[in-house]
Amino acid sequence: MESLVDLAERSMLVDYGNPMEVDDDDSSLVKTTETSTRIAKALGSDEKDLNSEPIQTFNKNYRQIVSDWNSLKDETRILNLASSSDPRIIRSFKIIDLVLCGRRGSTLLCRLANVHLMDLFSIVERLVSFERKSGHAVRKPHYRDASVALDIYMSAQEDRSNSSVLR
Repeated sequence: MESLVDLAERSMLVDYGNPMEVDDDDSSLVKTTETSTRIAKALGSDEKDLNSEPIQTFNKNYRQIVSDWNSLKDETRILNLASSSDPRIIRSFKIIDLVLCGRRGSTLLCRLANVHLMDLFSIVERLVSFERKSGHAVRKPHYRDASVALDIYMSAQEDRSNSSVLR
């Protein structure tokens, strides 16, 4: 099955004409209808859900997702972290959770938020590792950096940002 992006790119290369104008041979209308059907199937929606200009709809949705994604990255950007107990980490986890729980944004943004969550986990793990190696944090033996990062994430969900309650 073709991906939606491949289908849209291929559709942009062919001039289907204006779908509202009917030529004598109706070939451009048939091609546009076929494209609408393919895009609708790729989106998992009915053809009637798409308007008469599927490529324009796709582009509008693409711009909205990019805008939402950039907004999410800006809100959760953490620069110059000095400690794993920095409250900006908790704030970033909470913002990502809002998207993951569907309280904000679209389904695609939710999927992208999962990717961003894993990136944030990696950052926190590296920070915890640095703290441990430099002697700023003492952790239990066999208690890895990922476990500490998970504790920080769980504390964000429980609204406990105090680092002293972490393991």
